[in-house]
Amino acid sequence: DSKGKGSEVVLYLYDLSKGMARAMSKQLVGIQVDGIWHTGVVAYGYEYFYGGGIQSSMPECNQAGQAVQKIPLGRTTKTQEEFHHFLRTAAPQWTADKYHLLHHNCNNFSDAAVKFLLNKPIPGFITGLPSQVLSTPMGSMIAGYYENMA
Repeated sequence: DSKGKGSEVVLYLYDLSKGMARAMSKQLVGIQVDGIWHTGVVAYGYEYFYGGGIQSSMPECNQAGQAVQKIPLGRTTKTQEEFHHFLRTAAPQWTADKYHLLHHNCNNFSDAAVKFLLNKPIPGFITGLPSQVLSTPMGSMIAGYYENMA
């Protein structure tokens, strides 16, 4: 019941590279990267994500396509109304102009949403990927290029 108390919380994981990162990252940046991750938080029958602002859709009914993994994170005791209040309050931090590929992206939004719902972060292999790639010589070169474009 989406209006009642609580909901299962599942992190939907999408690979925006459609398998290319897994196949080519070792040669390109010198480390194995299994995917270029986009995440959405599924709760109360909807998927919540950050893309040009906070958005929601039916699960997997957005431009990211089919999730490559669905990670059950637990059950929240928060109501959908409480979650929507959190989203409205947080919305000014998650506008299109605040987006940053490496530091303020869909995965950071999912992390904040899950911390609200379950008081724990999303898996570190997702949020840690940018710093992992930036620690490589090619990764820092790409980041420098990106920063100069922004």
